[in-house]
Amino acid sequence: MKDDEKFYQDLEYQNVWKPVLDRGAYNLDVTNNLIDYLKDKNHLECLDCCAGTGQDIIRMIEDGLIKDATIYAFDIKKDLIKTMPIVLKDWGTKRGLNCNLKIDNSSDFEIRLSDKVRDVEVCGFVENLYNLSKYSRFIEHFDLVMGQAAIEHTNPNLAFPLFKSMLKSEGFLYFPLNYDGWFNFSPPLDPELDERILLLFNDLLNNQEFEGPENESPIKCGDAYCGRNLPYRFKEYGFEILAFGASDWVVQPFHQKKEEMNFIKYVLDGMNQYLGGSGECISNLREKHGLNRGDITKWYKGKLQHIRDKSIGFTAV
Repeated sequence: MKDDEKFYQDLEYQNVWKPVLDRGAYNLDVTNNLIDYLKDKNHLECLDCCAGTGQDIIRMIEDGLIKDATIYAFDIKKDLIKTMPIVLKDWGTKRGLNCNLKIDNSSDFEIRLSDKVRDVEVCGFVENLYNLSKYSRFIEHFDLVMGQAAIEHTNPNLAFPLFKSMLKSEGFLYFPLNYDGWFNFSPPLDPELDERILLLFNDLLNNQEFEGPENESPIKCGDAYCGRNLPYRFKEYGFEILAFGASDWVVQPFHQKKEEMNFIKYVLDGMNQYLGGSGECISNLREKHGLNRGDITKWYKGKLQHIRDKSIGFTAV
């Protein structure tokens, strides 16, 4: 199996859609509100920030948010951009869309997804958010700037002015996020250990560093409590809030679907990797919370057993 094929299979953990009021943990009222605002625009110019493998683009097309659009989709991770056209073409082909794909010598690509009612062109490229200021054609260019689970990983002092500069005068920001400082995997393995894991996870989010603009040192990013602070951040940078709503992710114990189990394992795998890492930052944070790598492994294996016996539940708020 090729590495990119294995990576694509691993990403299937993320392909979880829940047919409930907030399908896929997106607030339905906010979604419908945005559809109403965009309905009279003939063609949309969109920017998808930290776009991953394109799952949010798929959802927005399926939900009718986007019908005629050009979407510039970027991510700092080359392997995600490399996988995105595979995901989009696979989805489009299964739904009978015409899929015209062009990939250049790097990982950048263009794909056009069309039928009688939809015509969406996606231009994917590898980039750092903070380098977008060098794209002069992006200034006041976009009707919609969006990003799923992205805003909590940014530095608002740099990101918000950048977003504002790229929007048209009547453009919109759309940034769903599904975490605001609390999660719970039930049943408890060890209540004290569970609590320390939560505090460690939040501390790690609050101490992230990402590459800064070109030729500059890394910058501190991230906010584990971004959701509760977001309306005030928008106001601070001069944005008008048109719609705002809660959307939590809940998986009930004993009634999980296979996709939900895959999703929970994906979350746990990531937490085990990052919280059990060997870097200086996470090592110092573990020590701060009275934890070691053995504690992380014990917690991880205990939660995997709860998956196997189907007793696990998950809530993220």
